[in-house]
Amino acid sequence: MTKGGDVMRRRGFTLIELMVVVTVIVILMSIAFKLAGITSSREAYAVTQKRLQGLNNALSGYYAAYGSYPPVKLHASRNIYMKADSGGIQDEDGKTESGLHWQNVKAALLAQPVAVAYPFGEDSDYVKQVSDALREKANSGDPDDKEFAANEALKYGFDALTRPGAELGKYKDSPNFNEAPVFMFGVLSYLLPRYLFMTRGDSQLYRLPQWTYNNEEQKKTYADGSETYTWESIRQDVQNGGNGRFKVQMLPSQAVCARWMPNLEGIISGGETFFGVNTSVTVNGLVMTTFHGNNPYIRIYCPTGNRSQQYVLDEMSVQDGWGHDFYYYSQPPYQGYRLWSSGPDGKSFAPWVELSALPKDQQKTAAGWMADDVE
Repeated sequence: MTKGGDVMRRRGFTLIELMVVVTVIVILMSIAFKLAGITSSREAYAVTQKRLQGLNNALSGYYAAYGSYPPVKLHASRNIYMKADSGGIQDEDGKTESGLHWQNVKAALLAQPVAVAYPFGEDSDYVKQVSDALREKANSGDPDDKEFAANEALKYGFDALTRPGAELGKYKDSPNFNEAPVFMFGVLSYLLPRYLFMTRGDSQLYRLPQWTYNNEEQKKTYADGSETYTWESIRQDVQNGGNGRFKVQMLPSQAVCARWMPNLEGIISGGETFFGVNTSVTVNGLVMTTFHGNNPYIRIYCPTGNRSQQYVLDEMSVQDGWGHDFYYYSQPPYQGYRLWSSGPDGKSFAPWVELSALPKDQQKTAAGWMADDVE
């Protein structure tokens, strides 16, 4: 018996037993992955809902103060068929494509952006880091990296990205120079005290025609009515700090933001502390910028038709739980708006287009994109 028992104890697993064990392990792993996926999905939805609620509350505060929602002007065409490259830049000549292509639709959806963009601070080395990273990708042996960097928006002018003020200063006589996007006035440019963070860049940028004599919106007075100001004078006060910065901060258009600032706490990628409220998204103690989302394409700008004069702007935005920018849609007189997330699939469709007006196949595509939207 003892000898036989020893044999039984030494025989190990049969093939069938091994298969059963492996099957059980696979099933348990499958369940674990599904549960992890459900948890991750729930967390993404929770993050999305929290940020949507914060933005909606802030927008309500803005409406209470001004009697309208942010009058975000179009920064691109709303034509969902206009050809856009993989960097999100629409064709300069207005070329269109007949079918529905997501990158074209996305560019149109971002025509009224949530994000606000502005020049990097003169002491920032981040632009150079971005420039170097793009050049490295362009020279990479990885086909995906090459595609990333070799599209029309990114294939030239990497060095120019590091000196937007100097580059813009060279082209003051360009026919479309006054359209150079030194700033992007998205939703957050209305909900945040814009002058406190949009005035850090190269001083040349704030003396350009479109931000001096050609911008009546900026020609207002301080609260005490003592002086008029432009972007250049605002920048000087902010940069000088002390009483000058405080004076800008107390401008009615800036100070009113304090009313709804608590709603933006911890939801802005690239955010900062305003009126004692830290708006930045942090993950494991690191401040998340807009370049950390699932979309790898930074925003590249070009003041002229010459792609070698490109530059990149700093940016703040609010992204959903999947790392995509929220979408905003509002029409004059801005008495209503739509704010939504494209959901897990990262795709959505234009609310200004009637699905019934589309060909049958495009109706199906558009409906599929909208199926998981969150608002």
